Amino acid sequence: MCWLFDIDHWSMYLTTGRLDGVWKTARHLAATACRMRSRRLGAYGIRMKVRMIGSARLSFASTRRNVRSRLYVWLALPLMASAAEPRPELTAKFLRAAQTFEQARAGSAEAAPLAQAAFRDLLNEDPDNPLYLAYYGSTFAMQARDGRLPWQRVKEIHDSIATINRGLSLLRPEHDRIQTRGMPLSLETRLVAIATFVALPEVFHCMPIARQQLAIAMESPLFASAPRELRGRLFYEAALIAEADGEVQRERIALRQVLDCAPASLDLDEVRAKLEKLGG
Repeated sequence: MCWLFDIDHWSMYLTTGRLDGVWKTARHLAATACRMRSRRLGAYGIRMKVRMIGSARLSFASTRRNVRSRLYVWLALPLMASAAEPRPELTAKFLRAAQTFEQARAGSAEAAPLAQAAFRDLLNEDPDNPLYLAYYGSTFAMQARDGRLPWQRVKEIHDSIATINRGLSLLRPEHDRIQTRGMPLSLETRLVAIATFVALPEVFHCMPIARQQLAIAMESPLFASAPRELRGRLFYEAALIAEADGEVQRERIALRQVLDCAPASLDLDEVRAKLEKLGG
């Protein structure tokens, strides 16, 4: 801010000898400028002298900064807790739920609602677990696959997409260090999301998300050391995406990589037949 003064006004003070008024006015202006500067910097013009080691002054601004930094730590605690290793009893429940899920994925209409209930129970105990959310969301798509009224199927698919996207949004670097069945939680979460989105009808526009998540998974430093089962499943999804994109060469390469990994959860005879159809 600029302060503008009238020269004639100040000359009047000097010629009439009223120097006391000049000094009082000058001190007042200096104090006002100091207070305004303090407010602009966030100190509100108040300082407290305290006995302490180090600096002899403590400003309200620094106090606010300290409180803010501690508040960020407090807010981060729930997120850190949600990214902790799962309890052994939850892991056992997850393994049983995943087994039921695989039966539903293989086509069992009876297993789909059972898998959905199992993952719902897991989410009751760990509601922000990205992997549980991804599996739970996928069970809605399975319910739609197994046949209901058209409007119910559409609703199930929308619920599936929303739940899986929420799980993906909760992934953090901490989830790279957590493993389930020897698989990084983050990669398995992305695999479930990709496999579900690739299988959905094109009208739901989920293929771009599947491509994005596949790229993230395969570019992850964890991918090279991940179990062959997980890598083989991701290569298989890459082949399906390449097929949808009409990229024959890319599909052929991905199918060969599937056979190299030989995941037990896939029908390798079907993979060989598709590869042979593409000319090996």
